[in-house]
Amino acid sequence: MSFSRREYNDALDYYNQALALKYDLGIVKKIDKTKNNITINNQFQMYKLSAEGLLKRSEPEQALVNYLKADSVSPNDPSVTMKINELNKFETICKNGDLYYKKKQYSSALKEYNKAINLFSSNRINQKIEEIQNIPSVKSYHLSIE
Repeated sequence: MSFSRREYNDALDYYNQALALKYDLGIVKKIDKTKNNITINNQFQMYKLSAEGLLKRSEPEQALVNYLKADSVSPNDPSVTMKINELNKFETICKNGDLYYKKKQYSSALKEYNKAINLFSSNRINQKIEEIQNIPSVKSYHLSIE
């Protein structure tokens, strides 16, 4: 469960107030745990916000890395788990496109890359699509269809 920074800071304030009234090792341990939770929450938020920014910059491959880091810091956050699943699907489709590309099956590669682009905008995949469209044999094929 992820709490807001304010909730952790409020808890820390209450523990410190209690400690000021009476020294208690249990309260000291709770203060330490709360400080640790604040650190974990900050790391989680940093990775998650970084991932979201990378998606906006059309870098889903790097976003996945940051979502995975967020998940390792604070497992089972539903929004992060959902993005990881979506990005894994994106990665699988891209890998299929890359395999077709390496085999020079450009039409199939293009279909896979277009599926991927429908999930997430990607600078790398846009570049691959452009490369395929600039291959002379592919260009002439598309011109003959039109």
